[in-house]
Amino acid sequence: MSNVTVEYCTREILTEFNFNNVQCISLLISKVLSIGILLGALVYKLPQVLVIQRKRDGTGISVLSLAIELLSCVLSITYAWNNNKPFTTFGESLFVVFFDIFIIAQVLTYNYRAPLGIWGLTSIGVVLAAVAFNFLLSPGFVPASSLPTLQMLVAPCVILSRAPQIYSNYKARSTGQLSLITWVANFGGGLARIFTTLREVQDPLVLGTFILATTLNGIIVAQILMYWGNGNSAAKSTNANNKKNKQKKK
Repeated sequence: MSNVTVEYCTREILTEFNFNNVQCISLLISKVLSIGILLGALVYKLPQVLVIQRKRDGTGISVLSLAIELLSCVLSITYAWNNNKPFTTFGESLFVVFFDIFIIAQVLTYNYRAPLGIWGLTSIGVVLAAVAFNFLLSPGFVPASSLPTLQMLVAPCVILSRAPQIYSNYKARSTGQLSLITWVANFGGGLARIFTTLREVQDPLVLGTFILATTLNGIIVAQILMYWGNGNSAAKSTNANNKKNKQKKK
């Protein structure tokens, strides 16, 4: 593929009205999708946050999965930044980091009664993330020869970040408080990111990671649909059993 530029395509489409230039049209679509992904990343995990907050319960949310996803995002950002990739091709990972920190704080607070509360834990997480980025994104801190290794580590991190959640869902035959909106957005964003990576980045390491992540996200979406309502049924059954046990003790 020839190295057409945004400037060239802007002139071709907006000035020359040449809508037959397939490369420019695909680049335009890629840029629009990238901006959409970035904007979506600002809110796509918000439904999950609101579900947990409303119910004061993080049942079904794997803290381990979130922590490993957070690590994979840090590695991806480090690789992309130090390779001078356009921010629009990886920026959503930065927003995911801070959302994951907040959701982890919610689950630790509501389900594990962790001290400091949600905002205290979130503040600690944000400070640690900021310190890590301050070093990892500094020129020369990460040797150029190590960057491909960092990106290769993202793939196993993606698997490890999704496997506990997928297994937990399968074992419980329920997805607990997982938000369908969040995971559908995650899956859709992954498909869009595959396209933008093919069009703008052309890096097989990055592409492979997005294909893997999108596939695993699709599995979780399928589980949410398959086990829809099972969580409520399980909760009702547990409450019923508790009432029976109390009656027997009386």
